[in-house]
Amino acid sequence: MVSSKIASKFSCGKIPATGNEGLMDQVTALKWVKDNIATFGGDPGNITVFGESAGGMSITCLMAMPSDRGFFHKGILESGSGDFAISLENANANSRLFLETAGIKENDIKSLWALTPPQLLEIEKKMIASRLGKGKNPEVTVSAPVIDKEIIPDDSNKLAKQGYSKDIITLIGTNFNEWKLFTMMEPGYDQIDEAGVVSRLGAAMSASDAKTLAAAYRQARAKRGEPATFSEIYTAIFGDYMFRMPGLVLTEAQQANKQATYNYLFTWKSPAMGGALGACHGLEIGFVFGNYDDMFCGSGPEADKLAECIQDARLAFARTGDPSCESIGKWPVYGSKRMTMILDKKCHVEMAPYEEERLAWDKTDIFN
Repeated sequence: MVSSKIASKFSCGKIPATGNEGLMDQVTALKWVKDNIATFGGDPGNITVFGESAGGMSITCLMAMPSDRGFFHKGILESGSGDFAISLENANANSRLFLETAGIKENDIKSLWALTPPQLLEIEKKMIASRLGKGKNPEVTVSAPVIDKEIIPDDSNKLAKQGYSKDIITLIGTNFNEWKLFTMMEPGYDQIDEAGVVSRLGAAMSASDAKTLAAAYRQARAKRGEPATFSEIYTAIFGDYMFRMPGLVLTEAQQANKQATYNYLFTWKSPAMGGALGACHGLEIGFVFGNYDDMFCGSGPEADKLAECIQDARLAFARTGDPSCESIGKWPVYGSKRMTMILDKKCHVEMAPYEEERLAWDKTDIFN
């Protein structure tokens, strides 16, 4: 349960807050499910949560939060982990930037309450744009969980390595071309050279690490016969930095704590824009919910089969903690051989896919 200390500190109308109120709402919702699901025929001892992108980040944070122990037992994380939680200092800076962008004074609570959802979205767009203008990396959002040392004690992946999440069975994965959805919105991204790659990665890593990764990715992609332009290399590196590598760090942390962990890589390509988006961020959602469309997701017998495999595997995982099922076949744990389910026209298991790129990160200190 949420401790009385935390509950009193963050009760209605109390200030200061930490930026984790959304996560505390999720804890409250999960507690309600655990307390009431039996009335609806559910099992309070077998609760699975899943989320994509920020939803996956939420789950990783929930797995590490002291206040959320025992409220769920399995987690499915799509393209998101919790290692991008920010410090309380950075959260306060974001708050000041928000007020400045909105043109609202610090104590003008009435004006804050009066903001509409469209206005909030527009303010966030302006905040992201202002950061781009200062040479920072592109950001999906300026909102993030906050390491406040109480609700979230530390970086979630770091806590997972320490065993905070060892009681949760996990299914973790990413899409192959995560960042393509975002590079399309970056002016001149398709014209960048090696210096441009290093510059754009500069807020995330040193120039030396950026050059090491760029060389490794260029070699690996050329070896497989894939496009190895600098724009493709930048997109691949930053997508792995934001999504795949943090997901693998969490996968390996769970594995090290002897917890069953399953991994996937979604490689089905979107037909949109002549295929330019590839297996981009968010593409798998339509197959998860069965509302895949012709334009963005694609359709037809192969799409139908992919959706069936994804949905059946999730149901099996929720029931038993193992995603193996008749439609997708045997899905082994990640293990020492890095067994990964490839989700595509024909779902199949591969050992350590795209290993050359993964190994390149081991030559840096970014995720160590």
